[in-house]
Amino acid sequence: MASAMLFALFLFSALTFYPPSTTAQPVTDGNGNIVKNGGRFYILPSGLGAPGGGIRALQTDNETIPLSVVQSPFKGDIGLPIIISSPINTEFLPEGQVTLSFEHTIID
Repeated sequence: MASAMLFALFLFSALTFYPPSTTAQPVTDGNGNIVKNGGRFYILPSGLGAPGGGIRALQTDNETIPLSVVQSPFKGDIGLPIIISSPINTEFLPEGQVTLSFEHTIID
């Protein structure tokens, strides 16, 4: 019984004095700004000499709707905004599982 109580006390102290939430770092963008949950961002190639532009959803081959995610071949094209969100209901994104999605757009 004493060993079970000692183990419970150890577990309690480990979770109380070193919770993972105190060591988690927020996700930042290329400029060092903290990424907000549900924020809109443009994904661009890194570096000045990188070819092409931003990310777009385009129709390729025989798709009837734009299902393919491609990089624009044009250097000045910043692409479409991407929504970065997390299922965890917090203001800022924690490291871990995130969802990337395009804003809903009507295609003619």
